[in-house]
Amino acid sequence: MDISKSLYRIIINVGLFITIAITGCIMTGCATKIDTTVVLLPEPDGSVGEITVSTQANKEILNKSYESARVEKAGKSVEKGGVLNLDEVQEKFGVALAAQPLPPVVFILYFQSGGTELTDESKALIPDIMESINNRQSTDISVVGHTDRVGTTEKNWQLSMERAGFVVEMLISRGVKESIIEQSSHGESNPIIETEDEVAEPRNRRVEVMVR
Repeated sequence: MDISKSLYRIIINVGLFITIAITGCIMTGCATKIDTTVVLLPEPDGSVGEITVSTQANKEILNKSYESARVEKAGKSVEKGGVLNLDEVQEKFGVALAAQPLPPVVFILYFQSGGTELTDESKALIPDIMESINNRQSTDISVVGHTDRVGTTEKNWQLSMERAGFVVEMLISRGVKESIIEQSSHGESNPIIETEDEVAEPRNRRVEVMVR
């Protein structure tokens, strides 16, 4: 059986083999001597991708939320099984779903020009970041600093590292372990908004915090 996907899958052994694609979200219970069920899950934002389930005999395309397909024993053929409701999905795949890590959350903090002072709007995001870290019991946080193109490349690399360091120290002061934080600097090389050199752009003066 071939399940066509553009993004990666995670395979977990929970009695049956359960496959869940984090983006485009598919689930499949796989075994060689029993039928296999494939279910297309919606994204967290409600959007729905598309997967193709194919065998040597035929293929079916799933593109509706909770739409399912059944692959017969030994992958001889596939047929659509209709749209499941959420209760049915939880009953069949609840264990596998509960075992999956939450997708990462990214927070963007913006800075005043030329330094490490956060904007007022970004200061207000700090409680949300801490709530996310605590609720997830996170052990993997990345903090990446950025600048706009005002100043030299070398100074901007240093400034973006200082901004990342400021955020790291802020997290540590609130109880986050330093050992779970990865700090890095991109300087002016990875802007959200492309500009000419020496153009101030507030949206590029930022630190991205990814909580996994």
